[in-house]
Amino acid sequence: MLEVVGARMLTTYYGNTIYLFSGVTSSILAAMALGYWLGGRWARKSASPGRFYALVTAGGLSVPALYVAASFFLPAWGYRLSPAVGPLVGATVFLAPSSALIAALSPVAIQALSTSRGAATGAVAARVFFWSTAGNIIGCLAAAFLLIPFWAISRILPGIGLVLTSVGVLGLCRDPNTAVGGLLALLLAAAAAGLKRDYYPLPPNTLYSRDGPFSRITISDDRDDRPLLRKLQAGRDFASYKLMPPDRMRYLLQHPVYGFINFPYLKDIETLLCRSRNFHPRKILVVGGGAYVVPNRLLRAFPDARVDIAEVDPLLPDLAARYFDFAPSKRVRNFTEDGRSRLRNGKDRYDLVFVDAGEESGYPPQLATKEFYRLVRARLRSGGMLIVNSIGIIPSQGPSLTSSLIKTLRAVFPESRYYALGGPAEKGLQNIELAAFVDSSVPTFGQGALARMEVHLGRHDLDSSPLLTDSYSPVEYLMSRAR
Repeated sequence: MLEVVGARMLTTYYGNTIYLFSGVTSSILAAMALGYWLGGRWARKSASPGRFYALVTAGGLSVPALYVAASFFLPAWGYRLSPAVGPLVGATVFLAPSSALIAALSPVAIQALSTSRGAATGAVAARVFFWSTAGNIIGCLAAAFLLIPFWAISRILPGIGLVLTSVGVLGLCRDPNTAVGGLLALLLAAAAAGLKRDYYPLPPNTLYSRDGPFSRITISDDRDDRPLLRKLQAGRDFASYKLMPPDRMRYLLQHPVYGFINFPYLKDIETLLCRSRNFHPRKILVVGGGAYVVPNRLLRAFPDARVDIAEVDPLLPDLAARYFDFAPSKRVRNFTEDGRSRLRNGKDRYDLVFVDAGEESGYPPQLATKEFYRLVRARLRSGGMLIVNSIGIIPSQGPSLTSSLIKTLRAVFPESRYYALGGPAEKGLQNIELAAFVDSSVPTFGQGALARMEVHLGRHDLDSSPLLTDSYSPVEYLMSRAR
């Protein structure tokens, strides 16, 4: 339970990546190994019930204490560590000490039971590890299905510590010599749990904040001496922006360069691409709803179109309707599932597929592979189009995620174009749109907005970047090279 909840806390800062899973898992396993070693040494010296309950109390007290420390450290230093290093450091500092103390209980319990009951050590060890493993399984499932969906992390972690400390104190109170120390530890655990410190400080003008099944969702308004800009943040990533009416037009008039260049979602590139071909899609699939800004634009731009939306987070459709002016209608179908499974399980064919599931901290590997693009092509009608929104850097030399996405896409869609929404000269992270066409009638865009954003690959190196497949898709490594 501690590992699952702690990993969710770190996800807010470092995203759901392979680095987070490997960092948290390796740190916890190292802590357990240390705890077993220390517990074995303590058991040789004394394996009394008092020693056992003292360890339970210490382990329980450490959980809220380390959470309070994390609530100071992560807001100040969390974003300074990369998504590759941050999870390992965070888990080692804020989760591993508690895990080591809890792991030390097993050898102490084995020694105490073997001595008091005269039972064979092997049989006692089997029972102890059976029940401790069963408890871990129940705790992991409870964290995923009962705790995180309904309570804040700032309540769950201190609550876990308070429960463990209470169990330890009940055991210590059986001995008058340790009762006072146990009660003092319980008071400290209760005080730490009652501090009401959040590990992630909310931005000003926050409208909504909650831990969802995939990340922490935060919605806030940012005026900053400008008209109202509403943001949806998933973990560390800003997933969507929307200028709320009636400020949109006034903002664009007051900030024509800043508004058009620095907020790429205002460019409606999917609409520009469709209209440049005189293409009017009637059936559209959007993979990744976010704040449902893209589906809203497509519904307005193509009044005859029907839009399917594959969004894995069940919280987002209602939040989009409540905070981002998304209006559910008969033209819209929402599927709470991964975009790849929607394409594989559904029988619909589409004129346009828009993939908008990438984030700055990670890109879903199952949506980046050659097999996925083949599946998309099989679901596109004749003359159809695929648009992939990614965040990356303009490929130049060496491997990068953008280069690999382009290389993989071209293996399935030879007719494709690429657009940098910040401009081809921009060297930093920006939105890069990949447009692929089923047929060979790729339009020529002349000197318009699309032509100014187009990236020409003649001077860019794609050979050093891997072609992504289901068996080899190192997207986290490739994204880390962009930082």
